[in-house]
Amino acid sequence: MDMIVRANRKQFGLENKSMCKALEEIMEDRIIAREKRAEAIIELLEDYGEISGELQEKIYGETDMGVLKTWHKLAAKVDSIEEFKQVM
Repeated sequence: MDMIVRANRKQFGLENKSMCKALEEIMEDRIIAREKRAEAIIELLEDYGEISGELQEKIYGETDMGVLKTWHKLAAKVDSIEEFKQVM
């Protein structure tokens, strides 16, 4: 984001630093929200047993919040980790 602001200094003017800070905070909030959603999915699936490292990596590595929301709902409905993996 900082690069975008630097490339458009005239447009952003003196608000450059505060704008970058605001964008960083927004991005950080989104990252935290994704991590919390991924944790919620893992917690639901843990009721069915041990979750493989591969599956955990896939869940924690997902960056699309829409996909994570879908997986969260799915994790609440399935009867096993295997079913979750097949449907996801």
